[in-house]
Amino acid sequence: MKRERVASIDIGTNSVRLLVADREDYKIIQVEKRKVVTRLGKNLSSTGLLSEESMDNTLEALKLFAKRASEHGVKSENIVCLATSASRDAQNGEEFMKKIGIVVGIKPQIIPGEIEAQLAFAGATCDRDINRKYLVVDIGGGSTEFAYGTPEILELVESLNMGAVRLKELFFASDEYEEETIEKAKIFISGLMSDIVEIKGEPYEVIGVAGTITTQVTIRDSIDKEVGYVHLKMLTKNEVKDNFNRLKKMSLTERESIIGLEKERADVIVVGTLILLTLMEVLGIEEMRVSESDNLEGMQLLDFSEEK
Repeated sequence: MKRERVASIDIGTNSVRLLVADREDYKIIQVEKRKVVTRLGKNLSSTGLLSEESMDNTLEALKLFAKRASEHGVKSENIVCLATSASRDAQNGEEFMKKIGIVVGIKPQIIPGEIEAQLAFAGATCDRDINRKYLVVDIGGGSTEFAYGTPEILELVESLNMGAVRLKELFFASDEYEEETIEKAKIFISGLMSDIVEIKGEPYEVIGVAGTITTQVTIRDSIDKEVGYVHLKMLTKNEVKDNFNRLKKMSLTERESIIGLEKERADVIVVGTLILLTLMEVLGIEEMRVSESDNLEGMQLLDFSEEK
């Protein structure tokens, strides 16, 4: 297949992300990648609805992304736009998708969590050994996805309702991190992972994707995010624990000043780190490889493999 310019857009619970890339065979060559925090899932747990403010913020981000894709020469038929956890759960999710089509001219599709997990797996393992087994973990704002197997055969795919935004609202709305509440949250997380525990001890390499996990590396190294810096770095459980113990003692204002932590993520990073630490403890994971390739790349790779 000849090289073509493509774009992927992910409408997530915490942010909207864009990837413009050149696709050739089973390779994705990045042209531009950007993110806008819109907090689409804000207050969703209590209201069951996407708020007007969050939808407006998301629409503005999508208008910008559609413009950028066009400026890069991406044809409309080569834009894939998928929506995840918040849009799945909201009573007005489908209505909002229709509005996006009218206002932005892009027709997004709400996908199940299991498809989201497969996309993240495809993106994270596209340049890895096809004969090796991997566990890909994707911690989002509304859900956490797990996909386990080889790049050719997936043996387990799970999507659990335990994202950083969701658990922040459920357990830590006051932004106070008392030990009793932390333990309750860990029990909640562990309980949701009852099926995932079955693969504990299996031989696999763990790959972590998305902002909560990539941010652990930049906080650890006290470096602002640069394209390519985080990709394929190793992250240990003890380093995640150190990050969590540091973050939970800080006020929001103090967290906002941390080098390596985006200001827009400062309010949910403590909970995201707790999710990561707990799942590493439950599964006995001592270290993981961190990837900057995730479901944005997977959208194009799976789409290509189906066309092929």
